[in-house]
Formats: sequence, structure tokens, C-alpha cells
Amino acid sequence: MAGKKGLARGGGITHETQLATCRGVAQHVVAKIARLRSLKRTLCSTRIIGVTTRCALVLSLLALATVRARASDFWDEVRNPGLGAHRMHLRRGREALAGNRPELALTEADAAIARCAECAAGPVLRGRALSALGRHAQAVEAFEMALRLDGAALDAVAADGLALAFSACSVARPELAARALERVLAQSRDSGARTEAIAMLADALQAEGPAELKRAIMTYREAMADDAARRRALLGLALALDRDGAHDEALALARRAGPESDPNTTSAWLPETERAARLALWLTAIGDNTAADQAWQRSSEGGGPWARHASEARKRNAHGTVRR
Repeated sequence: MAGKKGLARGGGITHETQLATCRGVAQHVVAKIARLRSLKRTLCSTRIIGVTTRCALVLSLLALATVRARASDFWDEVRNPGLGAHRMHLRRGREALAGNRPELALTEADAAIARCAECAAGPVLRGRALSALGRHAQAVEAFEMALRLDGAALDAVAADGLALAFSACSVARPELAARALERVLAQSRDSGARTEAIAMLADALQAEGPAELKRAIMTYREAMADDAARRRALLGLALALDRDGAHDEALALARRAGPESDPNTTSAWLPETERAARLALWLTAIGDNTAADQAWQRSSEGGGPWARHASEARKRNAHGTVRR
């Protein structure tokens, strides 16, 4: 009895102790939840602060780079007064050239040269503009000035080397054109530029004369492997073979040429003597002897390293010794 009374008085679970226990547990859970929420808010704040810090760091670095670039431009201007204006005229000139406004590009090129006479970029732009205007002798002078200032002045942009080659061959300087085209092929990875350069190089080598004929034939055959270059190379290869003595093969190849191989279109950059020789060979191949004779005559009278071949081809044509 005494044990039961003690249990009833002190150690037993009553309604009041159950409520107290539940309240304690609930308070403990609420406290834990509050701590978890507080911890979550802290973590979120830390992430936000971290992201913000990183963004601020990136912006600071960009701002620092801009400041350094401006400082570099400033000191460039201090060391070379007028350099900023020179760059501005170059930018405007290139934009004008891209917009097919060569007259404006020429004006900007001259302004750029006036600001920095020792910079090669100005003469390069001037050469491009003059070439686009068809003033090829002046274009060659401008390009040669650029190369004297910087031997690699034309290496960065394939179009610069192609423009020099076009103008050089137009004024009967095929050796200069060939050198420019070889550099384009060595430096450029642009497929379009390389296709154009390989066909032009074959033409330039052939225009140099008999000493480069074998090399020209090899280059033409390489160009013929490219679908995009084949149309341009067809009559050139045929003429080179004819000049090398392979008359039958030359005529067979020339017969494959159509209006799309018109030398006045595909070889417009070549001297008149070379265009006339291509036309004469094609006319011979299709049997138009009268027109072929006139074309061979124009080619022979124009002089150059292939004048003798044109005269001999004209005699073969007149004597009817050409086999068709």
C-alpha cells in the first residue's frame, strides 16, 4: 500500500504531465524549425552575396580592361600623334570598301596615310580601293609601298593578296601576281580564297612565259580537281597544253568549254594577249577558222612571251593542219 501511494503521489503519469510533455516537445520542434529556417535564410544570403561578389568582380575586371585599353590608346596617341585618327579612317575605308564604295574608300585611305605615313595598313587600303576602281598601275604602286613598310602587310587578309595579284597581272606583271598568290595559298585557310588563288596562280605562271609552263600545267591540273575552279581553269589548261606541244589534247579539252568559260569573264584580269589566245584556241576547236585567225593575230601583235606561239598557231590554222 505504501508503494502504491508513493506512485500515486510522485512518479505517475497524469493528465497534467502529459500536457506538459506535449508542450515541451512542440516547443522543441518549433525551435528546431525556426533554427532550420534561419540557417536556410543564412545560406541563401551567402549564395546571393557570393554571386553578387562574383558579378562585381567580373564587372570590375571588364572596367579595368576598358581602362587599360583606353590608357593604351592614350599612350599610343602620345607616342604617335594622329594614330587614333589613322585607325578611324582605316575603319571607315574598310566599311566603304565592303559597301562597294571604292571612291570613298580611296579618300579614307589617303586620309589614313596622311595621319601615319609609316603604317602599312593605309597603302594596303589604298591599293584595294584603286584595284576596285580599275586603276591597276596605281594599285600595284600602293601595294608595293605597303610591302616595303611591312613584308607581311598582305598576309592577314586573303582579299588583299588577291587584289594585288589581279592588278599586277592586269599591268603585265605576272611574276608579282604569282608571288602574291603563293603567299595567299601559304597563309589562308579560307576555301573560297584558295579556290580563286589556285586558278589565278596557274594563269599567272603561264603568263610569265615558257620557263614556268610545266609548273603552270601542274597547277591547272590541281585546280581542275576543284569543281568551283574547273570552269576558270579549263581554257587555261588547254592553252598551256597547246603551247607545250600537246595540240590534240588541247583541242579536245577546249571543245568542252562553253559560254561559261568565256575568257573575257573567267580571265578578265589577264592581259588582252592572253585572253585573245584562249578565245582563239576555243574558236579553232569548234572549227571557226576565220574568227580564230583574227584572235590569234590579236594575241601575236600584242607581244609578250607567247607572241611566237600565237604566230605559229595562226599558220597552223591557215594551212588547215589542225586536226579536229
